[in-house]
Amino acid sequence: MGILFTFLARQMVRQGDDIFVNRALFEQVVEALCLTDSDRQQTGEAGGQLSHEERQQALLELHAAGGLRHFDWNRLIKLATSAAFYRVCEVAYQHCGKFEPEIISCYWRDPARKHLTFNYVQSLVADRTIVSSEEDLDRLRTAVVGAVWQLVKIDARRTAKLLLVTLGVSLVEVIEHLNSDDEALYSLLSGVFEYINKSSTDNIQSSLPPTVYERYVDVMCQLGHPPMQVLVTIFISVEIHRMLHQKI
Repeated sequence: MGILFTFLARQMVRQGDDIFVNRALFEQVVEALCLTDSDRQQTGEAGGQLSHEERQQALLELHAAGGLRHFDWNRLIKLATSAAFYRVCEVAYQHCGKFEPEIISCYWRDPARKHLTFNYVQSLVADRTIVSSEEDLDRLRTAVVGAVWQLVKIDARRTAKLLLVTLGVSLVEVIEHLNSDDEALYSLLSGVFEYINKSSTDNIQSSLPPTVYERYVDVMCQLGHPPMQVLVTIFISVEIHRMLHQKI
């Protein structure tokens, strides 16, 4: 049945106005394409016959041809989310004018596109039709901070750059957000120091208060890191502050 509905959806795209489908059947096509794998098993669908990506692509083609313009967008988002059709969710959120945190989550939730999350956020910052005021930028910052643990798991160093350079988020604010999750906080701060070391960014380094280094050492101890590793971190932080003090 799923193959039949996928075929029907693509015929609707190719034939345009030459093929007429009543509203009830049209909605049935969309719902069938959005069935989850468990739902398909319960309804007797053969899981291997039609891939997740083939069904999502059929919906995207239907959207590109204008076939979804009369469909309820909120309902489509609900169906697409349950089916993990994150590219379909993205186009639906775009239609509704929702860019953060909704579309950001479409990227980090999508295994095929999660590494593109950072580029997407950077594109939002650069797009003055979307982020045109400090209020817009604050909403974007809040959305990214809210997803910081998911972003750290994708790439801690790129997350650090996104927060500190692209968005100018206070690291102290992010630490407070993750304060109850030592593992997430350790990963983030490791990414911060890795980014600083590789980019030789003195201005970021000089802006970090001593409490950041103290919290890093504290979380290393909480997670049971070897004492020598903790001592090296303490030594490096002391040296950094000594050199920065000399420059001043």
